[in-house]
Amino acid sequence: MKSSKILSTISLLFIILFGSTVVLADSIDRIVAVVNSNVITESQLDQQITMARQQMPPNSAPLTDAQLRDKVLQHMIDVELQMQIANKMGIKVSDAELDKAITDIGQKNGLSLAQLQNNVQQQGVSYDQYRQEIRTEMTISQVQQRQLAPTVTVTDQQVKDLLLSSGSQILQTAPTSYHIQDILVSLPDSPTTQQVDAAQQQAQMLKTKLESTPNFAKTMPAQAGVQAQDLGWLKPADVPDLFVASVQHMQPGNVAGPIRAPNGFHVIKLVEMHGGTVMQHTSEETHARHILLKPRQFETDDQVRDRLERLRTSIVNGEDFATLATANSQDPGSAGQGGDIGWVGPGVLDPTFEAEMNKLKINEISEPFKSQFGWHIVQVLGRRDVQDSKDFERNQARQYIYQRKFQEALQHWLQSLRTQAYVKIND
Repeated sequence: MKSSKILSTISLLFIILFGSTVVLADSIDRIVAVVNSNVITESQLDQQITMARQQMPPNSAPLTDAQLRDKVLQHMIDVELQMQIANKMGIKVSDAELDKAITDIGQKNGLSLAQLQNNVQQQGVSYDQYRQEIRTEMTISQVQQRQLAPTVTVTDQQVKDLLLSSGSQILQTAPTSYHIQDILVSLPDSPTTQQVDAAQQQAQMLKTKLESTPNFAKTMPAQAGVQAQDLGWLKPADVPDLFVASVQHMQPGNVAGPIRAPNGFHVIKLVEMHGGTVMQHTSEETHARHILLKPRQFETDDQVRDRLERLRTSIVNGEDFATLATANSQDPGSAGQGGDIGWVGPGVLDPTFEAEMNKLKINEISEPFKSQFGWHIVQVLGRRDVQDSKDFERNQARQYIYQRKFQEALQHWLQSLRTQAYVKIND
């Protein structure tokens, strides 16, 4: 045991100083990066590159092997730094939480667990590796929420300003279908710089012509290397990924391009679209009450859950929920009201709490579950539909601003992690 510990220390020192290889038994795996006291190996990087290739949209902007490798490696470094913080904070995703998350993923995609496993394996990824990826994503999400959510605020004035600038666009329904026409100026498999420039100029000329000529057919006399087609009516999910960003901001009659693709340059015209009208919004409010318990000093999650389970059993056996909530709940906002949180709409509560609450029938009491605030049981007392178009509009605006600010805060935070860490990338 002692000699093994000494060998481990020497190996780590060798890694930090030279960063060349890790020798484990009879295998050699080159180290591509050192992140504080941990390393990223060539095999780990290759594995992530393979997964990244499989997940890339078919019409995404092409990347060279070197560009993809660098992009994946930088992402892995960010992940490693955040996982190190998770370890320091004691954040862990239990097997039960992971199983539930994977089951939910399957249900959202209309797949049983067996079908989901089969789909994952068909993509060349082992199911164990897939589980580890989901566990990592869940862990990092918790880290980001704890570190950043308290720092991101959205004021009423910011919401008001956005609504004034956007008008009723936030309440626009997404178009149900698009009628799109497409012109492709094609390129050979390995084009020269001159060929790329010439094709782009030709596409730009066709765009200008299409903007001034309503008749698509007259715009397109036969030309070598140019293909024109009417894509017809497409549902949003059927619009080619390459065109989505442009189409979302187009009105009927607009022309966009040139749009670079691996096979050339596209110019598209949005002829018509269906949908996109201002809607009235109705949401479901829920009346609920809960009991919140937080871990005492040196108390494990299992012990907290056991305490909460005993309270739940007492309620099921006839004791008054409100009385036990007042005596035991550690939620200062609702304990004095017998755990009653009143009527709440979607998006107001903690996402985990809301998801568990939404599964319940009226008067049903949940099993103990964990959120970022602690352990809960919740009982649904009633549900009702309310007309809330204006509230919905404000909430949509608030969420939009929050997500934008959160992403900005996340990028600054990741940069600060890099500056505070020891990161060495080996050539």
